[in-house]
Amino acid sequence: MSLKSFHIFFIIVSIILMIVVGVWGIRSYRAIGDVVNLTVGIVGLVSAVVLFAYLKAVLKKYKDKSLLAFLFVFILTAHDVWACSVCYGDPNSKMAAGLRMAVLVLLIVILVVLSLFGALILHFKKRAKQLAQHEPQNI
Repeated sequence: MSLKSFHIFFIIVSIILMIVVGVWGIRSYRAIGDVVNLTVGIVGLVSAVVLFAYLKAVLKKYKDKSLLAFLFVFILTAHDVWACSVCYGDPNSKMAAGLRMAVLVLLIVILVVLSLFGALILHFKKRAKQLAQHEPQNI
């Protein structure tokens, strides 16, 4: 698997993960009514939309749409992986609340790391432009 294919695959898996986390958060909010669950759901779905826009830009750059089929097949079969409150016990227990907070913390960490990578890329782009302006032209 080439680096390009792995990059596209990783973006698709990230989109799927964010959709699953978003729907899980909203379902948990409906069941419990805790605002943290709603926050997790909204952050997950917004992240999925942002990642999908990024995937679209990457595919436009690479002009390769072969892995999009994987995304649609996985979404169509993802209903088998939804967990219910029976799987992790009482939704009002301290353990379930700790699980929700752990998911929220992990989402925040992921968003911070991805934001820092984006800032690093923008910094490199700006720095490369500055260096290109100061280099003598050999024509």
